[in-house]
Amino acid sequence: WEVTPDGLGRVWVAGVEIRSPLLGAHNLRNLMLALAAARECGVSIADAGAAVARMTPPRMRSAVQTVGRATVINDAYNANPGSTRAALDLLAAAGTSRQRVAILGSMLELGAHADRLHCEMAERALATGADVVAGVGEMGIALTRVAGGDPRVIVAADPDALWPLVEPRLAPDALILLKASRGVRLERIVPLIEAWAARQS
Repeated sequence: WEVTPDGLGRVWVAGVEIRSPLLGAHNLRNLMLALAAARECGVSIADAGAAVARMTPPRMRSAVQTVGRATVINDAYNANPGSTRAALDLLAAAGTSRQRVAILGSMLELGAHADRLHCEMAERALATGADVVAGVGEMGIALTRVAGGDPRVIVAADPDALWPLVEPRLAPDALILLKASRGVRLERIVPLIEAWAARQS
């Protein structure tokens, strides 16, 4: 199997090439597990691969949207440490020739370990090599705690307050990751990105 520079992947099983419709190595691993389950249930790899090719990626789950010259990876349906780590790994591997921007929100329902886990993900976001790392809610608090003096860091209380701080820092061809728990509603930034991109052309 391999993940291509655009974040998509493909596997070869029994001589059949199957391309993943979802971004990231984590989704490619999920695909391989699904293919193994299909084979155990008597579905041929060719039929399973054809079904995968017809799959429509779910909204806000590693969904890629071209916005002018920019690209948005909208993974704002939900977030936990594992899925946030996978999204950040995708950002680290993709778009290395262009500006990379991580816009992150709170990971909810983590209980007593919430502070530590947000700080771990803040450190990981900074380690991706992203040019801008922006955070709201608990992720903003964590970014301030671990790297408040880092010029790449931007924080605000909520997405509406964050956008005016992020917008002036964006390159027209930026690759922008949105990742947060559902309650943050980080997708509110998407129309703002669309309006910004329209002004760049």
